[in-house]
Amino acid sequence: MSMANELILRNDNVDFLQPMEQQMLIGMLMDRLMRELAGTPLERYAEAASLLLKFDQELLQTIIGEPVTTDRFREFCDMPVVVRRRNGWALHDAVREWIAADFQNRKPSDCQETKKNALAALKARSDRQPALQTEIGFELIFLHDSPFIRSFCFQLDNQLDLRPVRKADLTRMEWLYLAHMRAISGADPADPHLAPLIRPLWNLHPEAFLGLWQDQMLVAFIACHRLDDRVKAVLLEHPVTRPAASRLPTDETAYVMCLYGVEPEFLGIPVPSYFRYLKSGIRRFACEWTHEG
Repeated sequence: MSMANELILRNDNVDFLQPMEQQMLIGMLMDRLMRELAGTPLERYAEAASLLLKFDQELLQTIIGEPVTTDRFREFCDMPVVVRRRNGWALHDAVREWIAADFQNRKPSDCQETKKNALAALKARSDRQPALQTEIGFELIFLHDSPFIRSFCFQLDNQLDLRPVRKADLTRMEWLYLAHMRAISGADPADPHLAPLIRPLWNLHPEAFLGLWQDQMLVAFIACHRLDDRVKAVLLEHPVTRPAASRLPTDETAYVMCLYGVEPEFLGIPVPSYFRYLKSGIRRFACEWTHEG
């Protein structure tokens, strides 16, 4: 059993199987493993660890509310499904996901109580060690009830992609802009805003819009434009941008980031991961414009 786990889970490498086969095999292995651990302290350790981004002996015993001896902790960490991390240990991603789901399904009350204890323990640790607040902040995000938030923060490479937006995405972009505006400022959608610029600017320069996609969902966008005469003409038609556009010199060559919008559910995440994707979009525009001269 241990050899099979180590073979399949080393570096989470199950690429030789189809996704459905991967999940079935991991499920079978984890079901067998948890049956072997049933009724032992190691079962409680595995359940608690499945809710955490990473763990250590002190955190584990605080969360489960019972002593964790050094010998038992080392026995747990020697299991092939546990890996060493900086300043701690963690379950393999696939294992953690399976055990957490199994824990929630079998013992929903215990799972919620364990999660509550984990939140309290991590917040207390953050208060005691201000220098670790950012790092612990991500550990707290991992405890978020929304799988959408967790996957967005911790599985970006597999699920996020920057690519152009289509005409069919214009309504979604308008919604993202307005929802973002309301979320960060509490603005009234009836007040003047820049959403009406999205369609005319896209019609002029669709290539100036980049979307951030999670699977098939547009979750953010950014639009960067040269201030050419056609863009200025659009800006002059809008009451918010008219004053600034009217003062632009005719030979102005600066660039302006006109618009962006973000799914409100992502706001409030410390150092949002989506930001580096949007920055890479800006760099892409800058690079293309530089090559154009």
